[in-house]
Amino acid sequence: MKKVIVSIALIAAAATSASAQFSITAGYINNGNTVSGLNKGVSEIMKMKGSESRYDINNIPLTATLSQNGGYIGVSYGIGLGDGGFKFTPGIQFQMANVTAKVAITKNAQNFQTVKSNAAYTNEVAKNGKIKASINSYDVVVPLKFSYEFETAGAVKPYIFVDPSIRCGVAFNVTGEVSSGEEPYKTRKAFNLYNPDIKSAVPEVLLVSKDGEDPELDDDTANMIDRYAKLNRFDVMLGGGFGMIISDHIGIEFGYNFGLLNKLPRHDDAEIDITKFKFRTNTFFAGISYIF
Repeated sequence: MKKVIVSIALIAAAATSASAQFSITAGYINNGNTVSGLNKGVSEIMKMKGSESRYDINNIPLTATLSQNGGYIGVSYGIGLGDGGFKFTPGIQFQMANVTAKVAITKNAQNFQTVKSNAAYTNEVAKNGKIKASINSYDVVVPLKFSYEFETAGAVKPYIFVDPSIRCGVAFNVTGEVSSGEEPYKTRKAFNLYNPDIKSAVPEVLLVSKDGEDPELDDDTANMIDRYAKLNRFDVMLGGGFGMIISDHIGIEFGYNFGLLNKLPRHDDAEIDITKFKFRTNTFFAGISYIF
């Protein structure tokens, strides 16, 4: 009996190794970070201020999207499922994406204010100010791809796939600077939205007023930002796409994944129900791989 079990195990192992393929991959990604439900969130704020009837905009959909471009590298291991063209390919990837936004404040922006309590500085920025913010995201993604490869007589074999995956955010860093023709004031360190600490990121000169009064960004405000700006690190993605294998060694594929989880955490004791806002990340990707 033992010999039979060992024989079956050896046959199964041989069949698996024969159909298994290790590959390395790299490619381009575009992250669409979308905040929806802004109408409900604003209505919640107005409701808290006692203006529910006047500012009820629940039926007006409002959505904002921040698009990031970047790339990824990774490895995967394809395992054939049966005698057909079905395959299971788990892997691991490291993804990086960035977007930089710039805003110029013209002389017509009369109501522009900065957090620095310095009238001369504020007026100068209002006339000719510039704001630049850079957002960098770093993620580890575990794709669990199921594909079907079509048999062809040529060297090119097309396939389709579904791509459930797990995303773990390493960092979602925001850096910025404010300038008015003089030396710009920059963030002292990146403001990580997975582990925010706004007071250590904002330059001290922007926190303390010229006359030595209390900081403009007080503890209550800083604690509120640190708490409600914090994002959930983990996400579950679901999507799919298509690709092709050329001469059994070169793989090219295109796909799109939808983020299923809201990255904004729930706070049951908050005055404003932050879950009215939905923060999700959807990712388009195009990659090339070498199959050993």
